[in-house]
Amino acid sequence: MKHFESNSFKCTVCQKSVNIQGTFESSKDKFPIDFTIRDRIEFVNTFNQNASSICDFCDESKTAKYRCKDCENFICNTCIKLHNKSSKFKNHVTRNLSERSDVSEFSHAVFCTKDGHENRPLEIFCTGNDCKRPVCNMCFAIDHSDSGDHQAKDVQDVFKLKWKEYLINIKKLRN
Repeated sequence: MKHFESNSFKCTVCQKSVNIQGTFESSKDKFPIDFTIRDRIEFVNTFNQNASSICDFCDESKTAKYRCKDCENFICNTCIKLHNKSSKFKNHVTRNLSERSDVSEFSHAVFCTKDGHENRPLEIFCTGNDCKRPVCNMCFAIDHSDSGDHQAKDVQDVFKLKWKEYLINIKKLRN
């Protein structure tokens, strides 16, 4: 296994440094997950016949035909029946993958990573020059609202705007 040559790795996207030691395998859980990229990959893969999703419920590696928006799992034909009958999942919204239409159906709930805020969703996008990132309501109130530079925008609105910009850039690259 390859060992890291330094004790930190700097993300090229967010510029955040992550302290690491040893091998990549022993340190990979320290890296933040880019949920937006993961959601887009899952959405695009449902269109690609060679990249079919596997059921997250069973151990039989069956091809998923459904996705639950609430528990964020891909589900096969057999498991969807169990999922929909369970009282635990009675209010969950499931979608047939052949009927997908919008990447927002593949978005995952993202929660704050700050100690004591773990159950708070990232609902605000801070537009401050040093921020430009999603934060929870408590983080914004405590750490971001005291400066005129920091302004709150709804994270879903920012996502939709960025998604439109992304699609425009893809069209430009294709031409």
